[in-house]
Amino acid sequence: MSTLTFEQFRREVTTRSPRGVTKVRNSWGVYDYYKYYRVHRPDEHKYVLDESTFFAIIRKVNKLIVEEICRTGFFQFPHRMGGIKILKKPVKAYFHNGVARSNRSVDWDKTLEFWYNNEEAYKNKDVIYRNDTERVKAMYVRSIAIFKNKIWYNFSLCRNAMNTVRRAFNSGELKLEAILSNTEIKQIKGLYDEY
Repeated sequence: MSTLTFEQFRREVTTRSPRGVTKVRNSWGVYDYYKYYRVHRPDEHKYVLDESTFFAIIRKVNKLIVEEICRTGFFQFPHRMGGIKILKKPVKAYFHNGVARSNRSVDWDKTLEFWYNNEEAYKNKDVIYRNDTERVKAMYVRSIAIFKNKIWYNFSLCRNAMNTVRRAFNSGELKLEAILSNTEIKQIKGLYDEY
C-alpha cells in the first residue's frame, strides 16, 4: 500500500464491481419521460421542445422542489399524489443480540485516510463514524394521496437532493419535527387511556 498515493488508494478501494442486471422494474427516468413526450406532444409548434430544453425545465423544477423542502421540510405533490416530509431522528447506540449497533453514519473521508495510514485497520475494516447527534430522513407521505394501491408506490430523493437537505439541516436553516420512538408513542397513548 505504501507505493500507492492516497488518490490511487482511494480509487482502488472505492471502485465498484461491474454493473449487473438491476432488479428495479417499471421505473421511469427523465429520458423515459422525454421519449413519452416526443410521442404524445401536441402538434402545434409552440409546444415542441428539444431534448436540452426539456431537461433544463426538469432540472429547474427539481431545484425548486429541493429549495421548498430545505425551507419548510415538506413538499406536497400536485393533484394529491402524496408528499415528501423530512424528519429527524436521534443518533443512538444499542445492543442487538449481544452485538453493539449504532445508527450513526460513516465518515468515509476520514475512514479512507485512516485506512491509508494503517494497514491493520484496512484489513479489519475499522471505520470512523460522524459525531452527529441527529440524522435526517426523507419519508414519502401516502396518507394525503387519493390514488388506489398506495402501498405499492414509493418516492425517494436522489443523493444530491438529500445532501442539500442535510446541509440545510446542519446549518440550522431547516427546523424539523422529531421521529417518535415506539416507547414514546406508548407513553403518549398511556396519558389518554384514562379518558
